[in-house]
Order: sequence, then C-alpha cells, then structure tokens
Amino acid sequence: MLSHFTHADLFLWFTSMTGEAILLAILFWREVYCEHECFTAYILFKFIKSMMLLFIAWNMDITAYFWAYWIGLAFNFLFTLGVAFAIYNRLFSEASLQIRKHFYASIILFTSGAVFLGVFRSQGVSNQITAALLTLDRSASVFLLLLFLILAVYAREFRAVPDHSTRAILTGFGVYLTVYCARAVMVYMFTETGYWFIRYIHLAGYILALIAWSYLLFKKQDVKVPMGIEGIRIVKNDFNSDNGSVSSIEFQVSS
Repeated sequence: MLSHFTHADLFLWFTSMTGEAILLAILFWREVYCEHECFTAYILFKFIKSMMLLFIAWNMDITAYFWAYWIGLAFNFLFTLGVAFAIYNRLFSEASLQIRKHFYASIILFTSGAVFLGVFRSQGVSNQITAALLTLDRSASVFLLLLFLILAVYAREFRAVPDHSTRAILTGFGVYLTVYCARAVMVYMFTETGYWFIRYIHLAGYILALIAWSYLLFKKQDVKVPMGIEGIRIVKNDFNSDNGSVSSIEFQVSS
C-alpha cells in the first residue's frame, strides 16, 4: 500500500515522526512533562498514531488505513482540546467560575453546531462519519485560535503571564495555526487540484511547529538568582501577636 504515497509524502511522514521522537526526548529530559502532562500526551499520541499508520500501510489494505486515519482524527481532537483546556486553566486560574463556564459552553455549542452542519450536508453513512470527524479536527484548530484571542484580550486583566515552557508551547501552536490558515486561504482561492503542493502545506506546518517546540523547550530557562546572591536568610523577625503586624525584619545576605 505504500505505493499509494509519493516520495514527498513519505519524506514528510518520516520527518514528522523523527521530530516527535526528538521532542518527546526533550520533554522528558527537561522534565517539562511534569508541568504539561496534556501536551506531552498529545505529542506521544501523535507519535504512536504515526507509527500505527505506517505499520498498517506496510502490512494491510487501504480500507484499514482509511478507518484508522479517520478514527485517529477523533482522538486528535480530544488531545488537542485537552491541551487547550490545560493551557487555559494554567493561565487563567484567577478567572471566575462563571467565565470558565461560558468558555466551556461556547466550545461545546460550537462543536455541536459544526458537526451537525457537516453531517447534515453530507450524504451516506460513511460520508457523514468522515465529515463529522473532519469537522472535529478543524474545530480543534479553531479552539486554539480562540485561546490565543482570549489570551490577547484578557491577559492583563487576569495577570496571565505564561512561563517559558508555556510560551514555547504557544509559539509552536502559533506557527502551526499560521500555516494552517494560509493553507485554508490557498485551498479557497486555488483548490488543491490545480496546485499539488497545497496538500503538503498542512504537514509542513506541523513539522515547523515541532522544530519550534524542540528548540524553545531545549533552551528552557532555569531560575537564576540575580546579582550572584545565593541565599537570603531571615535572622530576626519581631512579630506582634496582638495585632498580627511585623515590626521589623532583618535579612542576612550570603553571596
């Protein structure tokens, strides 16, 4: 069945698998997986899915590959949604419960409406299933765009300042979404039939995101104490238990 794929398909396929393996090694080496479990699970899923699809393409017929690919899109939607929720909760932990409920409700309503329209416009059971799964996959990208929009609007209000690893993850998704949107415009303007290279842009954007994630997470910044100060120790603390106030505090600085 591998004969159905072009050399460009196989090159991008193996390149993405290599990038995922390198990124997973960096995530565990830098212990980023402790802070971003959902993102680590997302990359691990993408790597396992690529390995499984390669195994199916090597040993089985095109029907098995077809259903494995489309079922993989459904799980890809769930993992992407988990990453979006995890980053949202990490950055907007001070947001009220009502704002969170509105965010979650908008995602559920948007997904339900998009899937319904995709199924309603398709004919046949198999076409309706694939239309629903394709809509879910595209909805995941919309959720990430919504996350960037919320971050841009409410970051200052809720003091949502991402740390280095979170910025790295957002940067990678930003690269991917930029390429994804550019591809969507090209498909709308030119169609994939007349311009064969358009079909490779989506995977190329994902590879660029893998490069951005790997580089930025590899360069993960360690917390450093400024001006060569190694420690600050409180040597005197006069606490007034009557009114709960601190009258004086003295520090001893060791360098």
